[in-house]
Amino acid sequence: MTDDLIKTFLYQEVMRLAFEVTDQRLRDQWIRACVNSYREFWEVDDFPCKNPRSPLTLEVEGFDMYCEITIKALDDFSVTIYSFADRIEELILRHEAHSSNQQDFVIPYAFNPEQRSDAKTTYTTTQLEQVIDYILLHPFVHIHLKSPEIPKNNIRLGGGISNILQYLFHLRYQFCPERIRQPKATGTDRHPERHRLVALFDDAIRNGKATITPAELMKIPKCP
Repeated sequence: MTDDLIKTFLYQEVMRLAFEVTDQRLRDQWIRACVNSYREFWEVDDFPCKNPRSPLTLEVEGFDMYCEITIKALDDFSVTIYSFADRIEELILRHEAHSSNQQDFVIPYAFNPEQRSDAKTTYTTTQLEQVIDYILLHPFVHIHLKSPEIPKNNIRLGGGISNILQYLFHLRYQFCPERIRQPKATGTDRHPERHRLVALFDDAIRNGKATITPAELMKIPKCP
C-alpha cells in the first residue's frame, strides 16, 4: 500500500475517533469540554470562554486578541479573530466553513476491509505523527498571525479546516505555552503534546476503538 493511501487511512481514523461527533447533545458536551480545557492547557488564571455555547467568545490571554465563534453544524461555522492591542479593536482574520459548498466536491476514499486491515497493520508512528501534524499541530495550509506578543511563525491557523471540533482543538494547541510545543530536554523530536497525541491515537487505531472520549483527548501532557 502506498504512503499516500496509508496516510489517507490514518486521516480518516483520526477524524472518526475524535472529531466526527454528529449527535447534537454529544457535540455540545465535546465543545464544552474542549473550551473548558483551555484554562489549564494555556496555563492562564481565568476561563478563556465564560459561556461555552454558540456564539462563543474566546479571550486569548497574553496575545491581546479574542475570537468570536458561531456554530450552526459540525461543518458549518465561522471564526472571527480580533486584535485589541493599544485598546484599538481590529478584525484580523475570519475563517468560514459552509457544508453546502463542499458536499458535492469532497469524496472520501472508501477502503475495503482488506485495505483497512493492511493499512492498520503496516502504518508507522512516523506516518501517524505526520498526519497529526498536518491536521492539528502544523496544518499544511495555514495562516500566520503577526503581533509583537506572538513568537515568530509559532501560531499556524489552519486554512482548510471544515470541522468545528477539529478547529477548536487545533486552536487549543496553537495558543498553548511554548514549553508544550518544544522538544524535550533529552533531544527527542517528539514534543510533549505531539508525543501524547501520537500515543493516544496509535493505541485507539491498533486496538480498534470506536471513539476517543473528550476526557482522553483533552488531557494535559507531562512536560519536562
